[in-house]
Amino acid sequence: MFKTNNRQKIVLSAILPVLILGGIIFTVKFIKADTSTTSSSTSNSTDTAVIVTPPTVQLFDATNLGYDSATLNGQVAANGDTTTVWFEYGKHQSRLQQQTDNQTIPGDVATAVFSNISGLDFQTTYYYRIAAQNSQGTVYSNVNSFTTLPRFPSLTFTTSGIDQGASYEFLPLNFSGDLTADVCSNSAVDVNVDVYLDGTKIYTSPATLINTNPNVAHGFYNHDVSFGITIDKNLLNTYGISLNPAEHVIEAKIRFTPMNYGFNAYSAVVGDKIINFYTVAPQVNIKANNSDGPITVELPDNYALSWTSQGAGHVGQSNGFWGFESTTTGVLNAFGSWQGEEPLNGSSTEISVRGTQVDPPIYTYGLTANNDFGIFSDNVKVKIVQVPRCSFSADPTSIVPPEASQLNWSCQYADACSIYNSQNNQAVPLAINNNTSYFDFGSVQIRPSQTTNYTLKCYGKDGAMDSWLSAKVIVNGNPNIHEVNP
Repeated sequence: MFKTNNRQKIVLSAILPVLILGGIIFTVKFIKADTSTTSSSTSNSTDTAVIVTPPTVQLFDATNLGYDSATLNGQVAANGDTTTVWFEYGKHQSRLQQQTDNQTIPGDVATAVFSNISGLDFQTTYYYRIAAQNSQGTVYSNVNSFTTLPRFPSLTFTTSGIDQGASYEFLPLNFSGDLTADVCSNSAVDVNVDVYLDGTKIYTSPATLINTNPNVAHGFYNHDVSFGITIDKNLLNTYGISLNPAEHVIEAKIRFTPMNYGFNAYSAVVGDKIINFYTVAPQVNIKANNSDGPITVELPDNYALSWTSQGAGHVGQSNGFWGFESTTTGVLNAFGSWQGEEPLNGSSTEISVRGTQVDPPIYTYGLTANNDFGIFSDNVKVKIVQVPRCSFSADPTSIVPPEASQLNWSCQYADACSIYNSQNNQAVPLAINNNTSYFDFGSVQIRPSQTTNYTLKCYGKDGAMDSWLSAKVIVNGNPNIHEVNP
């Protein structure tokens, strides 16, 4: 290269026919350059000589191989002149009849070039080379080859039995699928379906050979393939899988293996279906008098149990009995029979309670719900209290002295009772027999001289009665005086 000034602006060029250096013929291109400054109107002109040679080419391996497409790759140095580049390819090494679109590259720096080609035949070997041309001639690379991939069937794939995002409470789960494969003529393909549960392969379908008729016209033809698997406890035990209440993933992968064209060892997953689903534990809720408890019931009132469940295979009493629980020791003692399996949703008849020697008695009722994925229990507590329930009255309620009135009383679950009057608040203790029948009654005769209120106060094992009972005796006029004859 020859130049007289290092500040250049290309304005024209001329080519000398021949330059001979060391027996090699080169073309010399003179480039007219104009150099100027902003501070002066004067200018200087220089000529630069550039030696131009034919392009230099290098061919690389084809990439992005598909069943009908590929990418051809290479590198070209223009070597001083604008260069046109293209690829040639075909099925026969000696006849590369197809050509890509031209690309133009300038300069002396090597430039990477590529071209995407399509419309190829599957499982077919193609030959290709790169070509580059500038003013000094056309250069070709060596010939390389690539083979397109097998044309795997396009397919429609559907599954059933386990739905995306669904929740399940019981086994077995039946998972099945159907696919329609679009297979080319004169082709044989093995089809397998692999099923994975939480990453563990639990099923591989028998190979289904799809073999099209070699005598039909070139094209693609539909074939239907189905598979099915039953997920039960035996299968889960075999593979050591535990379907605890949680989110799970089942995946079906479709695998094709061509059985001809020398691709027997080639296998690829060409479709899959990933489904997230949930297994859920059962729920059960037991109530006493429609309450989650604990509730308090006074003797001799009754109460009723009711319960509901969701996702349960069966419901049974978790404690195996009903009983009472000591508040001091927490020991559950059997006090009756409430065993066996119950309906999934139901209620008990009214339960009659009776006094016990535990202070205070607490009855615990439990239910356990089961399904294939878990166990859930619930219980309710009923506290039984023993407080007096009494009646109290005066008969008659109005007297004229010296007439008498009788105070009548009856009580259940009373340990001690007394009658008080409003005149001097004097107590009249009553005899209570509370060790056998839990029921007592009696009467007391009174002769008040003035209107008097009487109050019955009773106490039981768990406290006093809810409210005191009153009876009023009204005294009218003066006492009757009778003359007694001697």
